[in-house]
Amino acid sequence: MPGPRPLVHELAAGEPGLPAARSQLRSWLTHAVEDTIARHDLLLAGTELCTEALERQPTALVVLRAWVEHQAVVIEVTAPAGVPLHEVVPRIRAPRRDRRWRASILRQVCDEVSAAESGGARTVRCRRLTGGGPRPG
Repeated sequence: MPGPRPLVHELAAGEPGLPAARSQLRSWLTHAVEDTIARHDLLLAGTELCTEALERQPTALVVLRAWVEHQAVVIEVTAPAGVPLHEVVPRIRAPRRDRRWRASILRQVCDEVSAAESGGARTVRCRRLTGGGPRPG
C-alpha cells in the first residue's frame, strides 16, 4: 500500500513556527512509520533540523518536507543559506561547549545525513530505513 502523501510545511519565522512544525511532523509520522522507536527518532531528527534552520536564519521562511521513499523516510529542511555549508553538517546547533552535539544526534538516529546549497538556499536531509515500509492506510 502506498504511504501517506508527502508532508510540506512552511515554518513561520522564529520560534513560534517550531511547535506547529513538530505537530505536523508527528501527525505525518504516525501514518508513515509503524515502528514506535523509528517514529520517535525521526521526530527528533526533524525537530533538530527545523531548530537549526530557525536558529541560523531566525527571520527566514523555513520549509519542512517529509516523504516515504521505498522502505525509508526522508526528512528535509530548506532555508536561505547564510552560514557557510562546511559549518553546518559538522556543527548543526550545539551547546557552545560541544559543537558536534546535533550532528551526533542526527547520525545516531538516521542512516544518512547530507547537506547541499543551491540557488541561495541550504537543504539538510536525513534518511532512515523503516524496514517494513509505510503503515497501511
